[in-house]
Amino acid sequence: MLVIANACFLGINGHWLTCLGKLRQTSK
Repeated sequence: MLVIANACFLGINGHWLTCLGKLRQTSK
């Protein structure tokens, strides 16, 4: 989970906003 968050934060996954949304859905 943290690794994914870090990747999104660094922008590796592209839009960190979209990644954050995915993270929130996964966290649900």
